[in-house]
Amino acid sequence: PDAPGLYLGQSLLLAGRFEEARASAADSVAMYLHLGKRREAAYAVITLGQCHQHQGGYRAAHISAEEGLALAEKTDFPRGVGMALGLMGAIALADGAYEEALSRCEESLAVWQRSIGHPSEFEGELACLGLAARTIGHRDDAWKHIVSQLAWAQESQLLMPILFGLSSIALLLA
Repeated sequence: PDAPGLYLGQSLLLAGRFEEARASAADSVAMYLHLGKRREAAYAVITLGQCHQHQGGYRAAHISAEEGLALAEKTDFPRGVGMALGLMGAIALADGAYEEALSRCEESLAVWQRSIGHPSEFEGELACLGLAARTIGHRDDAWKHIVSQLAWAQESQLLMPILFGLSSIALLLA
């Protein structure tokens, strides 16, 4: 979606300004639902969920992810489906539900690869897959996911995929 309110929320989220990002995302959800722009509303709801996640509100984050997934599926918005499933995987990882994290991130990765195909769009899922696999003792799978993520990060030459990969390796080595 090409919507300034959405990108403001995402920009604030990436800057670590979670409360401002949450407020921007909540305003965007209300505005886009009022305007009947359900695809943009899905993106905003998922961004709201990411804000809750980063503030430790996993239940609220999961509710937002479910709402975003439902909206994304209804509007045939694969990017939103991938984002929502990835968020669910990250929440499950944070909650210690490692098998669920693996499952959700694998679903998300499949959506991204089928519909988007651009490596920079699914770096979080690969990092989550690697960390969940490591935690349940599947170190070979963990390395496979992280090495794939780093290879795509190098190919994309974008900062976020590189940061995800490097931080994931640090956690794998811990």
